[in-house]
Amino acid sequence: MADTHLATPLAPGRKSQAYWARQPARKLVLFVHGWNGTAVESWGGFSSMLPNQPENYPKFMGVDLLFYGYDGLNLRVATSAFALRGLMERLMSAPRELIQQSAPSLPQRDDGFEYDRLVVVAHSFGAIVSRQALLDAHRLGHTWPSRTRLVLFAPAHKGATISRFASAALTAPANIAATMGQALERLMARKMNVMKNSHLAALDLEKDCATLRVLERQTQIELAQGNADHLIAQEVIFGDLEDIVEPVPFANDPPPRIFPGLNHVEVCKPNPAFCGPIESVAAAL
Repeated sequence: MADTHLATPLAPGRKSQAYWARQPARKLVLFVHGWNGTAVESWGGFSSMLPNQPENYPKFMGVDLLFYGYDGLNLRVATSAFALRGLMERLMSAPRELIQQSAPSLPQRDDGFEYDRLVVVAHSFGAIVSRQALLDAHRLGHTWPSRTRLVLFAPAHKGATISRFASAALTAPANIAATMGQALERLMARKMNVMKNSHLAALDLEKDCATLRVLERQTQIELAQGNADHLIAQEVIFGDLEDIVEPVPFANDPPPRIFPGLNHVEVCKPNPAFCGPIESVAAAL
């Protein structure tokens, strides 16, 4: 195992995890998981491959990696975006204090240390949260968003089918479970429990809901006024088996990149035989 990064929990967020570079290159990649996701596990091999195999991924030498966790089930986009924006403001204005609190054994960085580039990598519902956080920061007049780049995997910014699935599951006849095998019955019970506890987040996933309409309209307004290219995604990636979110263009985003043979969950999880997600993030550094 390479010793290029120091792994440590991070207080902001929900089970967030940081990998601080021992020789920093003034670049940070911030991962934002999707609906019902978790800070690290949602991203497959990103957390094990990038810090531990610098010879295979030289562009990530010196790059700080932060896997951010939040409650994607029970909180509305506005709430989650507010918290994420607060973290990004700390990272882009005064990162040294946050890093030192997180990893006191790490050699202190220079007093003037700051990031020249923040790459926000978001999956599914996390794309809505991330876009809202960056848009709000831009509209508030902060200058740091101009140093950001967006890489989005299966973004839900044009709506998803998950809330409709929730409605169907919760209104299914009671005798359906009796016809299932025990494994399927447990799976359905788990899904129904998740849906019951996620009605607030689901409101922001409906196609053409107010949250998504306003987010796109305000993004287009800022783009038309100029100096807001950082609100355009650097890259948008879908799997060709996508069946959860609407894979249609948002604002001025580029045409999507399609990974064959992958579904909504798999598209953001690299492994030694599938490095496409890593290549997309590296291109934004």
